[in-house]
Amino acid sequence: MHDRNIPRKIHALGVMALLFCLLPVHSSAKENLAYYSDYFSFIGRDAVGYVAFALDNNRGVDAGAYQAEHFAVMYDQKAGWVSITGTGDYDNSQKRLEQIPDSPGFKFKGNAEAGITIRSKENALALKIDPMVTRLSDPKEKRLQRWGSAQAVLTWKERSIPGRVIYEYLVVHGWNRLSRTYAGTWDNFQGFYLVLD
Repeated sequence: MHDRNIPRKIHALGVMALLFCLLPVHSSAKENLAYYSDYFSFIGRDAVGYVAFALDNNRGVDAGAYQAEHFAVMYDQKAGWVSITGTGDYDNSQKRLEQIPDSPGFKFKGNAEAGITIRSKENALALKIDPMVTRLSDPKEKRLQRWGSAQAVLTWKERSIPGRVIYEYLVVHGWNRLSRTYAGTWDNFQGFYLVLD
């Protein structure tokens, strides 16, 4: 039995498919892929000597899955490189991107613009940073990068070490190195630190 409505049904399906192809992709697909980073690098000195401490805080989102990681290093003029616990991936069930999510190793209070305190009970340290002064900003359509500096005090064990912090803030929309690999970039995060007299 021949259905005379078949050509009309095929035509309707074709029109629907064409309209579907012409409709713009919902923007949440791009907004659902993003990468955020706050990098703090401290250098200070007390009566004992110089101390350097750097903490990179990265987080991202990809299709509703949230990631976070720390990369931390510390150097003491007298003791040399200091082992820091808390480096690596950690759970971002808080789904925080704009603000740095707390981890088992590091807790954050405040923000860079108003002043931030970073505490690590496991490493017996606290870094109190004054409000950040932005020195350079590079905004683009899908990428924002800022560099700043501020006075800071690192409390480490029994020491209180005054110094300064340099800071980098990075946001990239439509990109997330924590969940994807990109041609033309390193396959994994690399942290290089050099100490000179």
